[in-house]
Amino acid sequence: MHNVTVDEKTTTADLVVEDVLVKKGQSRAEMEKNLISEGSLAIQLLRGQMPTLQAVTLHLVRGDKPLATVRVDAKHPAPVTEFAPDLKAP
Repeated sequence: MHNVTVDEKTTTADLVVEDVLVKKGQSRAEMEKNLISEGSLAIQLLRGQMPTLQAVTLHLVRGDKPLATVRVDAKHPAPVTEFAPDLKAP
């Protein structure tokens, strides 16, 4: 995890996390499933340790390449995942 920003006034967090689940040779569907799981679990862990957070944005990357963004907030209490348009296995 790197580039972590927590705003205590607005109770929001923005994080960049290095992906560890996407592997070479996976289909796009497998990659999406893994990124959804990875992002959701990371957000659950963070909110468990910081229960006052109202919104979390988690950017999953591999090196400098964005793979997906996972968000939770008042409007979307369950994680919502947006995938990079050019998502491909490493």
